[in-house]
Amino acid sequence: MKKMKLLKYLITMMLVLLCTVIMHPVKTQAAVSFEQLPVTVVDDMTNFDQVVKLSWNLDWNLSKETGVTEQCRYAMFSLASDSFVRIKMSTVNESAFATDDYFRLYANETMAVPLTDNDIGHACSGDDYFFLKAGTYYIQCGSKLYYSGSSNHSTRIMIGAVPESKGVQIEQVVSDDHKKVTVSVTQRFAQELNSAKWKEGRATSVTYDSTDIDASNSFSVYQNGWYTIALKSKSSVAFNKDIEYFAYINVTGIDNGASVIPPAVDTGAKKGVTYAVNNVKYKVVKAGINKTGTVMVTGVVKAKSSVSIPSAVTINGQSYKVVKFGSKAFYKKSKIKKITIKSKNITSFGKNAFKGINKKAVFKVPKSKYKNYKKLLTSKTGFAKKTMKIKK
Repeated sequence: MKKMKLLKYLITMMLVLLCTVIMHPVKTQAAVSFEQLPVTVVDDMTNFDQVVKLSWNLDWNLSKETGVTEQCRYAMFSLASDSFVRIKMSTVNESAFATDDYFRLYANETMAVPLTDNDIGHACSGDDYFFLKAGTYYIQCGSKLYYSGSSNHSTRIMIGAVPESKGVQIEQVVSDDHKKVTVSVTQRFAQELNSAKWKEGRATSVTYDSTDIDASNSFSVYQNGWYTIALKSKSSVAFNKDIEYFAYINVTGIDNGASVIPPAVDTGAKKGVTYAVNNVKYKVVKAGINKTGTVMVTGVVKAKSSVSIPSAVTINGQSYKVVKFGSKAFYKKSKIKKITIKSKNITSFGKNAFKGINKKAVFKVPKSKYKNYKKLLTSKTGFAKKTMKIKK
């Protein structure tokens, strides 16, 4: 009898559970469909609006009359390398206080915790900076009615990325007496910086009382060793998300053992280090002695109307052939009107090496290299064929 009662009890409980499931089915979340968005990869974000293409255009059609008071869409984008990323949003054709648009960025498909959660607001724009690792990221963007009865407007999103390898460029310029190194910093991940500071050693934080980098984005040190550079930017539009990036440089060009380095002694010009010779900056491409080393032109210490590039330069008592011009070597040096290139060993002129110099600049080159250098001086280097001239 006890077994029969137990069996009846179990059957009754199973029937109750079955009825509960039928009457109250488990709600499952609808699968999210992600649109694949393009990312514009650029060398720098100086002219963001001009170089970054539209990644996503969202058209919203909201109406209390039809019952559609909120719409939402999802997207994803991928980064091939660790990158500085800027995401800019703007609303188009929206009347004031009509809707609230929102934007959320996630590091994975589960969309559990957003990297950023922003309200674009009423007829406003938004702008965020990020440093993101290589991988795939997910976006949720939506619009909901706020005050008016309907709204037909659009949200436009632009996504630009600068690879980490190009985001910050740092060079060492050694003084003639090798007692001082000037560290120059070029950042390309933001249009402008809120602050730029430096301190001795390798650090993961820089306090407010650390030393500021000067207006020319450089600072001078008098001891070899590691130094930390902290760069911080914030967009001036709506979201104002900070990005703080730390870069490190190992200064190696200072000789503390002598007031003047003997010209006949090779003290070892370092590969990758920049030296200033006769107002021109040269970066060592290949270290060497007995005329086996090579350098490339990377800039000028002070812009003047005329610049002369010899066949070779002497660094630490050794001769180094001048073999190329680096990218943006004379970028925006508008005072430069004449460039005399005496070297016959130039193999390349870097991208935008001469962009922004005087528009009527004259290049004087060796007669034997006229045809060769003329081919190398293209618009990609910043050479303007219509206004600039090449002379033998």
